[in-house]
Amino acid sequence: MEVISSTGDLLASPARVDASARPSFRLGLVQHRWHPDAGEHRAALSEGIALAAAAGAQLVCLQELTLSPYLAATGAGAGNVPLAPEPIEDGPTRAFATAMAAEHGCAVHASLWEADPSVAPRGFNTAI
Repeated sequence: MEVISSTGDLLASPARVDASARPSFRLGLVQHRWHPDAGEHRAALSEGIALAAAAGAQLVCLQELTLSPYLAATGAGAGNVPLAPEPIEDGPTRAFATAMAAEHGCAVHASLWEADPSVAPRGFNTAI
C-alpha cells in the first residue's frame, strides 16, 4: 500500500473573491481488491485506514460494498455473488467502520447492502 499525498497549494477558485478562512480538510481514500477470507479483507482495509489516518486524514472513505464482494466483481453476474443483506445499525459493516473510527481517531465512510424486508430478497446499496 502507498500514500499518495497532495500538499501543494490549492488551485485558485474563479468563484472565490476572498481568501478562505477555513483550515484545510484531509480526506483519505482506501480502495482495495476483494479478499474472500473475511479476516484478511478486514486486515487489508484496516491497514489502509491506519495509513490514511497517520497521514492526517480526518475522513477515510472505503470502497463500495465495503465488506462484501462487489456485484460486478465476477463474470458470473450479480445473481451469483454471495451478497448478504445486513442491518444498518448493528450489522458487521457498521461495527467495522465504528471500530476503525474509534481506533484511528477519524471518521470512516463505508457502504453495505442494506436489508429491507419490504423489498426482500432485494436490498439497498447504502452508505454509512
